[in-house]
Amino acid sequence: MSFWTLEVPVVDLAGQQSSRLPDHWQASALPNSHEAAQTVYDENAQAPKSDENGELGQRIEALAGEVKERLEGTSVYLVGMMGSGKSTVGKMVGGALNYPFLDTDSLIESSAKCSIPEIFASDGEDAFRELETQVLQQLMPHKEVVVATGGGAVVRAVNWGYLHHGIVVWLDGPPELLARRAVGDGTAKRPMLAQGGAAAQEGGGEYEAMVARIQCLLQQRGERYAAADLRVSLAAGPGAAPDTGAPAAVVTWRLLHALNERLKADAAERKAASEAEITITQEGLPPGMRVVPPVDREGAAPAA
Repeated sequence: MSFWTLEVPVVDLAGQQSSRLPDHWQASALPNSHEAAQTVYDENAQAPKSDENGELGQRIEALAGEVKERLEGTSVYLVGMMGSGKSTVGKMVGGALNYPFLDTDSLIESSAKCSIPEIFASDGEDAFRELETQVLQQLMPHKEVVVATGGGAVVRAVNWGYLHHGIVVWLDGPPELLARRAVGDGTAKRPMLAQGGAAAQEGGGEYEAMVARIQCLLQQRGERYAAADLRVSLAAGPGAAPDTGAPAAVVTWRLLHALNERLKADAAERKAASEAEITITQEGLPPGMRVVPPVDREGAAPAA
């Protein structure tokens, strides 16, 4: 089982058009540092705190309507560490936008007919990463989908060529929060976190070992995650314990809000650029070049 080729059963997307970014979204290169340009949602900004009387759900629905119109059919890819809630939030975002939701890990397991831990055990991480790349390649042509990727999908540079056919959103949480979720879910289905469990068995506490393992992975992957178009915080907010995260509905609102602000800013920038007038003067032109006067509607150059 050393060589894998997948045919991904991507729900029923046969009728969808090929995916492409709108002209104003440019695929960015991998950054050299965490200073990559992103739209960042600040959890300290005004945001819904609760869902009394369905208020948050109503706000998400209204916001999703604006976002969907501005997306122009572009897909959304979620990246982030294990435990960042990509599947949970992805399902909510997909539901709000009326986009199908897909999970690359689930697609791999469905196509390979075995679990991810079994793939790691029998063929190793490299084999799994190759399957992951195949899945992203097959998802690339489809529009109007929300895709949750595996935690390590950002590591391979080739994957970014597929991810940037959509808008990439990084769900970013503190190590303490991610570790708390990983310990709660169990690490058996998360091979990349299993080393944290091994460390705990050797004498350290499971939670503390998991925090250390996640911090290590974040150091390795941080620059890759920072290549995302948007970064959305999972933190609960000011004064909250670092292992406490915001509810999934609030994170969904944050994501849609950040996406909407980015799309609006891009639209305003394009409008300003189209309205700007560029004046070229004779001064500074090389010898032999001159400024040609504009031609009027009658086809004749205006009198000097």
